[in-house]
Amino acid sequence: MKSKSVCVTGASRGIGAAIARRFVEAGVRRLFLVARPSDAFDATMDGLTASASPGQVLTRIDADLSQSADVFRTAETIAAQGGTELASDTAPLADLVAAMLAAHRDIHVLRDATRGGVTASLCEIASSAH
Repeated sequence: MKSKSVCVTGASRGIGAAIARRFVEAGVRRLFLVARPSDAFDATMDGLTASASPGQVLTRIDADLSQSADVFRTAETIAAQGGTELASDTAPLADLVAAMLAAHRDIHVLRDATRGGVTASLCEIASSAH
């Protein structure tokens, strides 16, 4: 895990924040944390930053992934910083993912229908940008 880059959506609270904490504890090299801007996200980032080890890079991405522009901006941010190898998707955005896949035929994603698969789509977009 220590050499991996990970993207966690819905990272401000609940299961998303818990998943992000576990990745920090596991020592992942780079962690992209995506959530809507909020006091909860501020608090989660403060806690994660305080517990991160030297060399771990935590990148906060303020985004509302129900908005197409934020989805693509998030993907561009991740791609610009080297992309990810792993993803944790906590946002149920199946309709948005379906629209993304319909609009961009060159994206090929096997997604988990119970979770929406937006992170898989973000990773696909980011990896195709290289």
